[in-house]
Amino acid sequence: MNQGQGNFAPPVSYAINGGGFDVVSGDFNRDGHPDLAVIDANASVSLILNQGDGTFGPPERFYPGPYADTLVVGDFNRDSALDIVVGTSFSLNVMINQGNATFATAVTYSNVATCDYPGRLAVADINDDGYPDIARSCYQAGAAVAVRINQGDGTFGPETTYASGSWPWGRGLC
Repeated sequence: MNQGQGNFAPPVSYAINGGGFDVVSGDFNRDGHPDLAVIDANASVSLILNQGDGTFGPPERFYPGPYADTLVVGDFNRDSALDIVVGTSFSLNVMINQGNATFATAVTYSNVATCDYPGRLAVADINDDGYPDIARSCYQAGAAVAVRINQGDGTFGPETTYASGSWPWGRGLC
């Protein structure tokens, strides 16, 4: 924890199954404190809630699907609660937050047909309709970016791919 003036307290470790593969922060329980979501070695998502004093509670685990490797957050149904999207080698799994850091069963969207080796995820309102959409880099699909447009209720339309001209390695949309 930052103690100010460039000083940090000693690190504190939290048990995650086999370490973390990807991590995002967001206020999942809407208490004003940033929480963490981590993909662990068992391909589950560990949600670690901030206790408000610089410490975190025990992880709550969700299993959205096999081979989870990347995740992003966004308010996909515009209810002011952050939802989680977990990317796997074969699908996107959208977990809608019920408003209190509990999540509905993941809705799975296959990406095998259009994005045969998916990479990083990004969230942005790509079509400027006020709803966050999902973009994903594709490494073996001829170097492409795959996009799913939010339908306005937290569900997503079919995946459309766009040639990127080079391998899309990073994450981030403006």
